[in-house]
Formats: sequence, structure tokens, C-alpha cells
Amino acid sequence: MSTNTDLYKHDLARWGTETAALLRDGNLNAVDLAAVAEELESFGPGDSHRLWEHLRALLAWFLAWNYAPNQRLKHPHWYVRVVEYRTLIKIILDVSPSLRPDVAEDLAECYAHAREVASEESGLPLATFPETCPWTAAQVIHSCFWPMGDHERSTQPIWVGEHAIEDDEAPGDGSATTDILAESYARARRTAARQTGLPLETFPQACPWTVEQVLDEAFFPEEDAP
Repeated sequence: MSTNTDLYKHDLARWGTETAALLRDGNLNAVDLAAVAEELESFGPGDSHRLWEHLRALLAWFLAWNYAPNQRLKHPHWYVRVVEYRTLIKIILDVSPSLRPDVAEDLAECYAHAREVASEESGLPLATFPETCPWTAAQVIHSCFWPMGDHERSTQPIWVGEHAIEDDEAPGDGSATTDILAESYARARRTAARQTGLPLETFPQACPWTVEQVLDEAFFPEEDAP
């Protein structure tokens, strides 16, 4: 019995749709199993390559943002791209957590490339940027890590220590509501530090209130008397 090999060679999208239907129907004889295996094997390397590319780009813009602060108003896209590539990396690691060690393993190589890009982008001498990455992998990809401020007018660094970052990335208890609260609190904590000018450490690392308390319109833990 013939398989859908020819379709695999000429129309990958259609082959994927038809192969999925054949597998659901249990019609394995009509499926090119070697092609299925090849596609499955390509998932890991594909994500790994994208992770490498995203990490290299993230480091380039992060270097430019941190070591050319007087150019921030001229190049606000540096900040946007740091946020963008951190988000893309987070998506890959959420889907394929087994790739997380790759970030640390690829850091030095990606940094070497990023250093040259940052120099070209900013117009600063290559020596402006440290020869080795001054940050850990966990710090680089963390959304709240801005060692020299996260805004062109900021005077206070938004800095979270390495230990705090690793704790923040530890697996949760599987509760979707708890995860949403933790992620929302992390962003709110950073915003509060930026708006008030206070050190990030001023605010608790973990949300001190429960979901029910936060959503309760009558809940004000330290409300001042009128």
C-alpha cells in the first residue's frame, strides 16, 4: 500500500494535516513513518537553534542599553527588543524546559557575537563592553533584571540578585491562579520600584497577600485612618 511520501516532499503543510488524520484513524500503513520520525526529531534542534538566536539578539540589545545609556532616548527600540527576546526565550523554555541548561551553555558564545553587534549598533569601541558576560544566564533572561535601570530617565537600577532569580524560576505547585498572581506581582513590583524610585528590595519578593485578598475591594492591609 502506498504512503503519503510524495506529499511530504512537495507540500509539508498539507502532508502534516493528512498525516494527523491518518494517525487518528489508525491507518498507519498509509503513513510514511520515516518522515514522521524525521519531523519529530527536527523539533528539538529547531527550538535549540531559535533559542541560540534569541539569546544572541537579547545580549546585543541588553549590552547596548546598559553600556550606552546616553543613547537610550535616540534608540528606545533597544529596550523593546530586550523585552521581546526575553519573551520569546520564555515561550521556548515554557514549551521545552529541557532546553533551559542550553542558555547557560550557550551564554559565552552568544555573548561574543552580541558584543560585536552592540559595538556596531552603538558606535562605541568594542573595548567598551566587557570581554566576558558580566551577568549570569538566569539574570540575562529574567524580566526584572535591569542592572543600570530600565528606563531612559531612571536613576535607580532594577536589580534582582542571582539567588532571588533562581528562586523565582523554580517550578510552582501547578496552580494556574497562583502562577498568574506570582507573574503579575513580579511585574507590579518592578513597576512600583520604577515609579517610586525606591530600591526593588523595598518590596517583598513574593506577594504578601492571597488572591482572595487582592481581589477583595474592601481589603486594605495597612489603610491609614482618615
